Order: sequence, then structure tokens, then C-alpha cells
Amino acid sequence: MIIKTLFYYIILVLSLCSICGYGILFSYISKEKDISENIFNYFFKGLIFVTILSIIYHFLFQNNKIINVIILFLGIVICIKNIEFKNIKFISFLSLIFFSGLLISKTHEDFSVYHFQHIKELTDGYIKFGMSNLDIRYFYSSIFSYVQTIFRFPYFNLNLINIPIYLIYISLIGYLTLEIQKKKNEANFLNIFFLILLIFKFKRMSEFGYDYIGQFILIYLFLEFIYKDSKVSELKSKEESIIFFLYTLLIKISNIYFLPIIIYKVVNKEFNIKKLILNYKLIIISSILITLFTLNSFSKTGCFNYFFEFSCLSKNKYNWVIDYNSVEKTKKISQSWARGYYHQNKNNLLAEKDYNKNLKWINNWFQIHFIPKIIPYIMTLFSIFLIIKFFIGKSKKYKITKDKIIYFLIVSNLIWLIFFPQLRFGITGISLLFFLIFSKFLKIPKNYNNKKFILIVILGLIYFNLSNIIRVNKEFHREDIYKFTNFPFFALPKLNFNEYSQKQIKYNRSMKNDNFWRTCFNSEYICINHDEDVKFETKGRILFISKK
Repeated sequence: MIIKTLFYYIILVLSLCSICGYGILFSYISKEKDISENIFNYFFKGLIFVTILSIIYHFLFQNNKIINVIILFLGIVICIKNIEFKNIKFISFLSLIFFSGLLISKTHEDFSVYHFQHIKELTDGYIKFGMSNLDIRYFYSSIFSYVQTIFRFPYFNLNLINIPIYLIYISLIGYLTLEIQKKKNEANFLNIFFLILLIFKFKRMSEFGYDYIGQFILIYLFLEFIYKDSKVSELKSKEESIIFFLYTLLIKISNIYFLPIIIYKVVNKEFNIKKLILNYKLIIISSILITLFTLNSFSKTGCFNYFFEFSCLSKNKYNWVIDYNSVEKTKKISQSWARGYYHQNKNNLLAEKDYNKNLKWINNWFQIHFIPKIIPYIMTLFSIFLIIKFFIGKSKKYKITKDKIIYFLIVSNLIWLIFFPQLRFGITGISLLFFLIFSKFLKIPKNYNNKKFILIVILGLIYFNLSNIIRVNKEFHREDIYKFTNFPFFALPKLNFNEYSQKQIKYNRSMKNDNFWRTCFNSEYICINHDEDVKFETKGRILFISKK
């Protein structure tokens, strides 16, 4: 147990260094000569590079554990050769003090419903066309899953796939810490605000689905490219903000609500549309990201863009193409779920069509989501703001001058409210709007007391680790399938499946399990998560999956 835990920590550190290394390579390819003062800028750039690499790797080669180790190793070599040793020490220290948050047995619900099995389906050696015919939710599964497939290593198998998700959280904390240390950055109080928020509020890895990591990258995007006065050219800053925004859309399409902020960035200050459009880096990377989205969408559904039915191949000619009615049905279910349709008062039930008409859903949503979840979150934001203003801050007043962005944030939050009104889909927009409005009217100090700031961070780290130690101890004493029996890795219970064989392909079909919903979670073979008949046809590595 101790040895596995030690290796888990070491791989966490090496993985962070490796992705930073690929960020350095990405910058080199982009002809950026200067080494960034903040090493975590390379981590976030490395995410884009590794995502592109992982998808190309999936479609060209079978997932191989040794190749995965080589990919990790190459990134480490690039990192060590290009950054100072003090950065390696800081990465190691940061990973250590936040390591307890990675130790989980019970993950978030969607992980066991379809996230884990989606990753497993991507690593079994097949290129699956029509994968969404196994489980309809695969068509909108995050492209970040491809990054997780690289974390399939010898001995550990898929036990390490949560590492890249957790690294986004750790790296955002690292980025904020190094930015605060600069002291001359005018966005320092916003950096402090988010650092305290991340440590106190987002302490459970079990909550981290693709929704949160997309929001974390939006926080980084805003702080690095939109809010602070960057030393790089305005054109380059706009280029980077667009690229990162497109990347967050690949992780979670609901991040589209942040579009007004990107528009603000593009049209603010000097605006030369011709230079922006003809920017070679923006053209190339955007084209690659769009192509990868298209490839992922097409292979899973037969649609070049699953949002539009006209982009789909004919199901009459290609039987593996998904029935688009199921896509439309899933879209409606997702929208109704976000608006609280399935949690109505039993004494005042509305039909789904009527519920979603003319904002009738607002009242119920306000009662079942806004009051119990969003108001407590806002109170947390308010508490942190008061700590910054009255405890950490010094006496001199400081007025935030970037007022125009507040209007764009209001529009952004309205888009979130209409289309994705769940807290986890909009924490960045909500947090930014809250901070900037309160900063405008209540004002925040110009300077801060460093000792008091460090005291709050130390208290936060004690709270973070103590909370996770207590949680881990409770998970050892659980009596359900999530009892910590796979420490330090997440639980992988053996569920019941119906096993079949077709044309030498073994596959499972999900069935009801005791104390568990119907799911393909941790199926040994390809798994069908419904009762309809499915047909398999192979052509080399390609597996065509169609519903009969």
C-alpha cells in the first residue's frame, strides 16, 4: 500500500513535468523564444499539445502501455532540459501538499455511469465507428478522455486516469501562486481570490468531472490573457485567448457561454480583424482542433458535427450511423435536466414541453437549484471577498478600472442561465461577475499584507488535507461497493453483466446490479448499455457498430 502510494505521487509529479515539457515543445514550434516566468503557462499549453497528440495516436495506433510510458518520458526530458531546478522542486512540493485530494475511492456519479467505460472503450485497440450505438452518451463525451487513455501504464492499467484531470487543478493553483509572488501584477487580488476559493471550496477530487476542469481552464484563460496587462503583444494575447477558448469547447461544449468574454477581448483595444484572421498560428491550431472535433464526432455518430443533422451520413447507406432522433432526445433531456424538470414539485407537475416554454422553469429551478446550491456558493464568494478586503488588504483604496467587461460578463451569465443553469457549468462566470461588481462598489485595497495572506493559505492547506484525510478514513469504513479496497486508487467493483459473442467478438450487456444503477462500469469487454440488438463488423482495426 505504501509503495503504491509513493509511486502514485511520483507519477503525479512526473506527469506534471511531462505536460510542461510538451508545453515547452509547443512554444518552440510556435517560435516563442523566451522562457515564461510562470512554468504553469507551459502546462496549459502542453494540455493542448497532448490532447492533439492523444487523438492522433488513438486513430493511428493501438493504445500500448509501453508507448504511453515513452510519451510520458519524452515530455519529462524536454522539461528537465529547459527549466530551472527550482521549478521542479516547486512542482514536487505543490503536488505533495495537494496529494491527499487525489486519494479517492468513490468518484463522481458520471464517472461510473459512462466516463470510465468510455475511456476503456477507447483503449481496447479498436477504432470504433458508431460507438454511440453502445451508449448514447458517448457522442457528447469529452475529448479530454483521449488524454486520459495515455495514462494506461504497465501494472497500473487504468488506475491513473484521474491524474491529468487533477493536474489541471494543481496547476491552476501553482499558476496563481507564482503570479501572486510577482506582486506587481495589477490582477493580484483576483489571483488571491481564486487561490483561496480553489483551496477551500474545490477540495474533493470526487467532484472533478469534465465540467470543473473546463471551468478551471476558463479561469486561467481570463487571468492570463484577458484581465492582466500582458507583456506579449495584444495580437498574440488575442490569438491565445481564442485558441484556449476553442480548447475548452472540446472539453465541454457548455463553455460556449464564455463567448461574450472572448468577444470583449478581441474587440477591446487595438482591433485589426485582418491580422487576426490571417494569423498563421491561429489558423493552424484552430483548424487542427476543429478537425479533431470533427473526427471524434464522425467516428462516434456518423455526423461531422453532431449538433447538426444535415452533417450526418445517410443511415440507409451506412448502418453504423446513429439514429439522429436519439441525439435530439438526449439534447432535450440534458436541457430539461439542467433546468430542473425532473425535480418538480409533485403537486404542480408540468409536461416537459410546457415546462420549458416562456421561462416557466425559472420558478422551480430557483427553488431546487438556486437557493440550495448557488446561494451558498455566492455566500462563499462573499466571505472570501470580505477576508481579502478587511483582513488581508491594507488601508489604501484601489478601484478596478476595467468596468466594461462587467457588461460582457452579465451577457455571459445570461447565456449560462438560459441554456446551462447548473452551478458546475458556470462557476467561472459567476465568480468573475461577483468579484468585479463587488470590487467596483465596495472597492478593494491597493496592497495586501503578505503575512496575513500566507496565514490564510496555511489555514486553507490544513483544512484541505484534514478534510481529505477524514474523507479517506470514512471511505475505508464504507459498507457499499465504494469501500476503499483499491487504495490509493478509485474503486473498480465487479458488476454483473450478460456476456455474449458475435463474430469472435466478446461483448457484455449491462444489467441491474444490487446497490447500483444500470451501467457498463468496469466491463471486461465491449459493453452495450441498452436492450436493443447491436451488430458488429470488423475491418482490420476498425470496428463498425450498428443497431439492428
